[in-house]
Amino acid sequence: MPRMVDTIARLFRRFVSFSQEWKDFEPILDPEFSLKEFPSPANPKGVSLNSAELLKWIGEQRKQLSAQHFEITNHLEADHQAAVEVLWTGLLAADRGLFRKGKNIKANLCMVFEFRGEKILQQRIYDSHELASG
Repeated sequence: MPRMVDTIARLFRRFVSFSQEWKDFEPILDPEFSLKEFPSPANPKGVSLNSAELLKWIGEQRKQLSAQHFEITNHLEADHQAAVEVLWTGLLAADRGLFRKGKNIKANLCMVFEFRGEKILQQRIYDSHELASG
């Protein structure tokens, strides 16, 4: 069985490419996948998505971001769960809440993933956004 953190890194590569094709996610995500992002400055109301909604959300993200990067800085794995600390950076293609087009933003994220077999069943995101230079 592959390490869960490797599967998570594959998911992040799909996010970076802004792929909206289920065929790109099917090897990684369980069909009953759900994502919950808790409220943050970037998403004051938070976000809850299933797999179909995730693909639409990625399309919306593509309108908001010119580029993004995920750097896993730490991780823990136990049983069917993994937690990762991530430094996320994004270049804004449009104004987004308090953040302005053309600016780099960054967030320190903690994400908890639950797996069913080798696929991600649930993702929970806790973040702290801050303005970055540029």
